Amino acid sequence: MAHVYGKPGGYAKDEYVRKSLRTMFVLVGGTVLFMVVLGFVAGFTWHAGSTTNLCLLVSVVALALLIWRLVPFLDRFFDRKAKDAANWRAGYTGEAMVANLLESLSDEFHVFHDIRHRDLAGNIDHLVVGPTGVFVLETKTGEATSSMHLTKRCGATATTRPRT
Repeated sequence: MAHVYGKPGGYAKDEYVRKSLRTMFVLVGGTVLFMVVLGFVAGFTWHAGSTTNLCLLVSVVALALLIWRLVPFLDRFFDRKAKDAANWRAGYTGEAMVANLLESLSDEFHVFHDIRHRDLAGNIDHLVVGPTGVFVLETKTGEATSSMHLTKRCGATATTRPRT
């Protein structure tokens, strides 16, 4: 069994959580802002007296039109954010799968996961050091599930199979 250092997928997991929280913040903040504006308009027209019922009606219609025009934009915005977060989550899962395979290397190998540097925007997913050399592995998770077959010489060949 290889000597293992670090936890796989930490950077991808951090990005997934950060992007999910940001999307939730925008959704909750937008809802609160909408409710405040609606309450302000309704409260202003209510205290102005019965002569401003027309003003209330116009305000509600204008707000409904604004919402109607914003819904397609918001739908695209949140769809992109959800896909982005899902991609980071898939990356985390893929890195964990590769890490499980790398841990089965012999004791001669040292496997480092999720190497970060404060001056770099990103990370090194896996670094393998052994008698056959130093290997830097970048994990990509896409439409197919990736698997890695490690040979006795630590030559790695990647294969894919469709998701089931």
